[in-house]
Amino acid sequence: MDPSAGLEGLLCGLSVLAMTVLFVLWIGGFILRVAIGWTNKVVGGHGPVRLRP
Repeated sequence: MDPSAGLEGLLCGLSVLAMTVLFVLWIGGFILRVAIGWTNKVVGGHGPVRLRP
């Protein structure tokens, strides 16, 4: 097993991991926006609902 093959595999794995993380964050942001819009409808739509802890 030569080192270049291992490095190439590692870089490929890291790029796939990065793409997966970005995809999950994008989906999460979309779900969050939908949830906030749904909450506004349920509350009555009196301006934007501020979700602060």
